Amino acid sequence: MLMRASEYEKRLQRLEDIQAIKDLHREYVYWVNECNWDKVIDCFTENCSVNIGKWGLRKGKESLQKLFKQDIAGNNQGKGRDGHFVVQPVITVNEDCATGHWLMYIMISNPETGQALRWAHGRHDAEYVRVNREWKIRSIVWTNPWPRELGSFPKLG
Repeated sequence: MLMRASEYEKRLQRLEDIQAIKDLHREYVYWVNECNWDKVIDCFTENCSVNIGKWGLRKGKESLQKLFKQDIAGNNQGKGRDGHFVVQPVITVNEDCATGHWLMYIMISNPETGQALRWAHGRHDAEYVRVNREWKIRSIVWTNPWPRELGSFPKLG
């Protein structure tokens, strides 16, 4: 059975959307590694929510300013020596909304020497939305460790 041109266009658009979301999420992680908090925050929608580990749930871009520029930056004493990377994305697109999950690994370093102290791993669950033809992150939940175990962040309930 032959597909119509419009069906091919829809499939191509979905593939382009998935690639754009992968690029967005990787850029987000890149900017976290570089401690470029303004670029990190720009990856999100105005009404975003972020729940990453011990930092707890934050809602809206204003709350992200404090989360990234004060809490997280202060945790690493401003040195930006930890290394984050995401792998194995699974992304589902439904028109202007999408969901995805990624595995994330973090090499936690000594902020003074940059030497590796330990590794952390977990899962990013994300929601994305197209805003003015550009994909943005609407929400991220970071579960560490993953699969969940007693004491995993974020806390449930």
